[in-house]
Amino acid sequence: MNASAEPGQASEQQAVLRAFSQALAREAHILTRQPELLWQQMHNRLQWEAEPVASLAAAERERLSKLGGKAWARLRTPFGESRSLLRTLHGHDGLIGSCAISPDAKWLVSTSKDKTLKTGDSSSGQELPTLNVHTNWVADCAISPDGTWILSCSTDKTLKIWDAASGTEIHTLKGHSGPVFGCAISPDGTWILSASDDKTLKIWDIKSRKVLLTLNGHTDWVGSCAISPDGAWVLSASSDNTLKIWDVASGQELHTLSGHTYPVTACAISPDGTRIVSTSNDETIKIWSAANGEEL
Repeated sequence: MNASAEPGQASEQQAVLRAFSQALAREAHILTRQPELLWQQMHNRLQWEAEPVASLAAAERERLSKLGGKAWARLRTPFGESRSLLRTLHGHDGLIGSCAISPDAKWLVSTSKDKTLKTGDSSSGQELPTLNVHTNWVADCAISPDGTWILSCSTDKTLKIWDAASGTEIHTLKGHSGPVFGCAISPDGTWILSASDDKTLKIWDIKSRKVLLTLNGHTDWVGSCAISPDGAWVLSASSDNTLKIWDVASGQELHTLSGHTYPVTACAISPDGTRIVSTSNDETIKIWSAANGEEL
């Protein structure tokens, strides 16, 4: 940047540099594999930017057209993705089922039908250790409150605990008789929750790796689970079209949330613990009261 530039010019230069930086980050997953597409990918993003970026892209396009050269593909419509997109991470060879972000937001983990978990740097997108021991697709994952270990569950009927720094497997938890679709870690990191095709949820002690409670009540597979912010109750979502709220201390069912007309595929709890949200194959999202299970 020109040190003697006027304030207006400096601001304009900053806008241009910012646009180029954002475009490079968004295209990094392609350009690292196909650097020869640099001009094509950058132009197809920058041509939709505000001035003066759009004019710079148009001027360069005109200059290169006069020179002739290698053919390239020009987009005639903007990208359909959100303008909030920072970067795209690639590496899995199969469908990606879930992901989680570390407490300090510096790294993330993803699960896939390729039987692996992958960790990555959230700032650069650089791939970190790949966790590769499950023998079937990895359905869900969670990161411990202190960010030192990772939990995963798989259709191989197991859960695994991994060291976050090295990606090394620490423990395997066996107890479900069917695929395990969902998992969560308690707020204090001392116990975990799992949801399975065997129609149950299990609460496990981290230190002993033993099952503390098995929660029975659903009449079809349980695909998703969540733990309240205070760790006093847990939530489950099932293919029997319902959600259930359970007391952690006793394992007793507190409420059944009925209203969906198809399998409930996912569930979550608000940060203050007062609301529940669920998604279903009936193409709706429902919000519920955590206190009494009433549909809001």
